[in-house]
Amino acid sequence: MKKNINVALLDDDCLFVEGLASLIGNNPNFKVVFKASNPIDFIEYLKTTQELPDVALVDLNMKPLTGLEVLDIINQNEIDLRVIVLSSLFNSSMYGYMIRYSISAFLPKYTDKKELFEAIEQVYHHKVFMNEENQLLIKEYYNSKSKSQNPWSNISLSERENEVLTCICKEMSTREIAENLFITVKTVESHRSKIMEKIGCKNVIGMVVFAILNGLFVLTNNNK
Repeated sequence: MKKNINVALLDDDCLFVEGLASLIGNNPNFKVVFKASNPIDFIEYLKTTQELPDVALVDLNMKPLTGLEVLDIINQNEIDLRVIVLSSLFNSSMYGYMIRYSISAFLPKYTDKKELFEAIEQVYHHKVFMNEENQLLIKEYYNSKSKSQNPWSNISLSERENEVLTCICKEMSTREIAENLFITVKTVESHRSKIMEKIGCKNVIGMVVFAILNGLFVLTNNNK
């Protein structure tokens, strides 16, 4: 039996979050397990729930905590949550700023339901969703003066670390990476730890975003 994807929602616009819950709830592949219009309630839910949602949709412009503050709390508490930011603040500068938070996807609030559903599915199955508009935003951010804000701009990985990172982006298992690169599983795990330490991330999402931002990996339909 196919598992429903459990979704949590956070947006301080009560009417919007109710409408979004209804829209997502009507899809038989999804189940809305929590919805909140107060960021504090959302954080409390994440800290106390017995089972985290598979995917969370989070707004940015909220009170009393902004979406960025919510993401910061999630990271500080090492909560393993795949987050899709759904916001009207959709631009390259904001996308670049959010890179440090290892979000799984960034979509504007005018996104149609087909693409929203696809994003939820892709984030659940593959950790990251990026459409063409996202990739253009990253390119714009990377080529603009704001690229100096890239927290990873001065990080250098070794050739072997780049190879391991590329394999990770392709969703290869540790054993598959070892076999592909003719190294031991222990060596792969060592490289993975060093990569995460250099980047300063705590999960695969951060590594994938780093790879995309720095031109080490291109997300295409073939990668999904």
